[in-house]
Amino acid sequence: MVPYEGPSKAAAEGFELLKLLRLLKVSFDFTAVERQEEETDSPSFPGVTTVYRKELVECKVATTEKAIQEKVGLPAMSQWNATDPQGNTKFFTWLTDAEAEAKKVKLKVQGSHISTLVRAPIGLDEEALKEYLVSHSIDVKKFGQDGTKSLKEFSSELIKGETRLLQVSSGEILVITEVVMLILHNPESKETLVQTAQMWPDGKTSHQARIPGAKRRPDENQFLCARRILKRQLEIDENAVRISQDVGYIEEDRSSKGYPGLKTVYRKRVIKGEVIPNA
Repeated sequence: MVPYEGPSKAAAEGFELLKLLRLLKVSFDFTAVERQEEETDSPSFPGVTTVYRKELVECKVATTEKAIQEKVGLPAMSQWNATDPQGNTKFFTWLTDAEAEAKKVKLKVQGSHISTLVRAPIGLDEEALKEYLVSHSIDVKKFGQDGTKSLKEFSSELIKGETRLLQVSSGEILVITEVVMLILHNPESKETLVQTAQMWPDGKTSHQARIPGAKRRPDENQFLCARRILKRQLEIDENAVRISQDVGYIEEDRSSKGYPGLKTVYRKRVIKGEVIPNA
């Protein structure tokens, strides 16, 4: 599965290689996707431990046409094969759950967990951040006042990798923020999703219209961040959206109210998504 795909796209493409998806009328159950992480020694990478992140999706063949069923060994449950565009021929057979278990084919996730596997960001705790800013003549008393971030919040962002500090040749300190913006389009209504307001835990509200977005973490590429926006901000099933692999890039330098006395560089990646009808 490539980064801009969700499990639905990847699962569908597996059948597209065999040119049988539409003929078989295959349906996918994305309401119960099982995720598994498997650590093993791969012959492709000798001497290096490989971690495979797998998503198990249950599918059902719905066609009742006998000629189509016979193409995949049904109903006789016989062996069949197919060749993909790269010239690789794969052989398949149908098994009962018991037969699959006897052959050690994993049909379910058992006792699995997903690790973080992230690159550790280099951050500063609150006291170290304060000392660093003071050493560069930044007035730390302005932090946590009039809508600015507190030093604790700023430190948390640095530790999580959501922002980082960069000193340029002139000696100026910049705040670097990687942002992903998701332009979500509904092809049926011809409308684009826009965030019209935001309310913070303290009750303060902003009515600035904006495209949904999030700061990209160091453990994410831009597509994973876009999927996080769908799941956590918008509460939309990622399988209901087709994400484009084309990414726009905008870099913007400006003073930010959140970081008083510091210029912020926003590196924005703009990704387009399209709602899949009836998904």
